[in-house]
Formats: sequence, structure tokens, C-alpha cells
Amino acid sequence: MSTYGPNKLTIEQMQSNRTDAFRVGHSHYFTGKSCKHGHISPRTVKGSYCVECQRESARKRRRKSYDPHPRTPATPEETKAKAQAYYQKNRERILERVKKYRLENKDKIKKQRQKFWQDNKERLTEKRKAYYEANKEKEAEVSKQYREKNKEKIRQRKREYYKKNREILNQKRREYRRRLKQEKMNGESENQH
Repeated sequence: MSTYGPNKLTIEQMQSNRTDAFRVGHSHYFTGKSCKHGHISPRTVKGSYCVECQRESARKRRRKSYDPHPRTPATPEETKAKAQAYYQKNRERILERVKKYRLENKDKIKKQRQKFWQDNKERLTEKRKAYYEANKEKEAEVSKQYREKNKEKIRQRKREYYKKNREILNQKRREYRRRLKQEKMNGESENQH
């Protein structure tokens, strides 16, 4: 059951007119009649306001403070255009903030990417294959340009890889030569027969 004012009065405990309520020191009274907006609710002694009208007014004020220009929701196209315009206007600031965040959170980002890759390995692999198949020429051109720009970097990487994996690579070479020799011997023996 609702109570009103500092006295916590229920509707049954309230006076039926403003004068009597004022005389006994209550903050609200209840006439049983509707206000001009059709609410049948208690009124305040100060100003004789309908409590329900005050609630509605407060709701409107709160809504206005959240959105001073209420309107219909934007379409996805409007939202996208607005976001693009904002990005163009604030591009440098946004990029600087992103760069700063990445530097401060390198480990966190790395872990997130690894986790995402582990959780979606099959799907991402299929997606990459499909993209590559659809864009073979473009991918080949990009790779060619990268190799031309980074020749020394690639050479250095290969040297480091060779140093780290010398034994494994030498073993693979020996196996490859052995296999070639075996195939050559098998080919010669078949030709003799």
C-alpha cells in the first residue's frame, strides 16, 4: 500500500480537504476527485498539486536530461553515416588513442587474439582459404610487392630461422637426397628390364 509524505500517510488516513490537512500538519490530502488530467490521487498541501501529475512531470524531465532532442531512432544508414563523419572529423585523435591503447595493452591484446584464433580456428581457416581462392591475383601481387620492399628483412629472417633449425633442415635435406637417389635407382632398374 502506498504512503505519502514524511508522515507516511495512507489514503485512508488523509484529510479530505487542504485546510484540514494544513491544520493537523499533514503534507498531503485526498479529495477523491480527479485532477484536470484525470488522475484520482492525493494532492500536496503546498501548491495543491496532483501527486500523479508530479510523477509524470519528473519522468519527462528525466527523459529530457538523457536525450535533450528526442526523435525517432536512426536507421542503420544514418548511424553509419554519422559514425563515418565523426571518424573523419576526429581521425587523428582516434588513431592516437588506439595506438596508445595498443601500446599499453600489448599482452592483453595478444592473449585475446590467441584465444579468438583457438576458439574459431576452423572457421577462420576456411574463410582465409575462400578469400584467397577468390583473390589469387591480388594476393600474389601483394606478396610480390611485400617481397620487393622487404628483401633484406626476409633474408635476415631466413638466416635466423636456419640458425635456429639447422639440424632439422639438414636432416630433411639428407632424407630428400636419399629419396631422390632411391627413385633414380628404381627408375634405372625398371629401364634395364
